[in-house]
Amino acid sequence: MRITSLEEYGLRCALQLAKFKKKSTLVSASQIAELEGLSVEYVSKIMHLFRKAGVVESTRGIQGGFSLAKMPTDFSVKEILDVFAVTQKGNDDLQGFCTNHAGTQSECVHKSQCSIRPVWVHIFDVFDRVLCSITLENLLEGSSALSEKIRSVNFAEQTKEERK
Repeated sequence: MRITSLEEYGLRCALQLAKFKKKSTLVSASQIAELEGLSVEYVSKIMHLFRKAGVVESTRGIQGGFSLAKMPTDFSVKEILDVFAVTQKGNDDLQGFCTNHAGTQSECVHKSQCSIRPVWVHIFDVFDRVLCSITLENLLEGSSALSEKIRSVNFAEQTKEERK
């Protein structure tokens, strides 16, 4: 799993939105850009993706800006990162992973009896569980509370459908 700069900066922008949401205040792209040391154009791109995904609501005009569509407690880190996953051609889905690592063949020569795939399945599942369990609110609480939250994640066998 690689975290792209778009995902990192998107999550940082989401945290700024969460802070302003708690104050019931709109925030502009230029304010977020200044707070995060990013260009206004880059933050505007992130806000556009957030708006398309329903993460933010926007208000036009001089007093306008952006606000999270839900409370910070209602957004998981995974929901935020998934906004950017659809804009990239990653190999995080395992079918794509096997296709992208097929060597010179059209599909992996080990596809029918792969001993590596179960490892990736488990790693991706654990990663998803952690990301699903952490909310924007948890990130705002600070690192010691967050560390405790991560330690409390249940890693017992459970399918993605059971978690939904």
